Amino acid sequence: AVLERAKQSGPPSFDLAFNLGGAYLVQGDLASALDAYDQALAQDAQSLPALRQAAAIAEKRGEMERSLSYWIRARKIAGNDPSVLLGFGRVCLKMDLLEDAEPALTKAAVLKPGDLPYQYALAAAKVGKQQFEEAEAILEALLKTRPEDPHLLYALGAVFYTQGKLGEATTRLNESLRREPDQLASRYYLALIARDAKSLRNAKPR
Repeated sequence: AVLERAKQSGPPSFDLAFNLGGAYLVQGDLASALDAYDQALAQDAQSLPALRQAAAIAEKRGEMERSLSYWIRARKIAGNDPSVLLGFGRVCLKMDLLEDAEPALTKAAVLKPGDLPYQYALAAAKVGKQQFEEAEAILEALLKTRPEDPHLLYALGAVFYTQGKLGEATTRLNESLRREPDQLASRYYLALIARDAKSLRNAKPR
């Protein structure tokens, strides 16, 4: 309320608009937050923090093209920033722009070799390009450092399933469920494996 009253006295400064965006974000008002960050960017088009926030909010609202436009602007300013590369690559991945996503995520993963979100996003890009063995190698390396992570176990199980490695997939998916019994994704793939295994048994000559 204080910031909005200050805004009424004249065109908002960058600091006022940026802080107003943060206040709306804390309240969960994404539309108003995004509008405020746009106002901040109108005052300082080179602000990486404002571009990052605007891109993340637009992505959360499902406005992928809008989010991508912010990340493209951010890349022109800081093309080697790993967080910018990750954001850009993640949105490209969601938009099925794999030729743009993979090089950005590869570069980001090199810059952040031990960081889970960066490596996981790269693995997802490899799956999208049907480079399953490379995706498998990335996930296996991550599991060596996080052997109890149910999401990594699920992801590796899904990659095994996609390659037709039903036994390996079953093992990983069951391990994932033991660590997080309420998840649905692993159960979904285990159901597919049971279906495929039955089809294989029925297809065998008698």
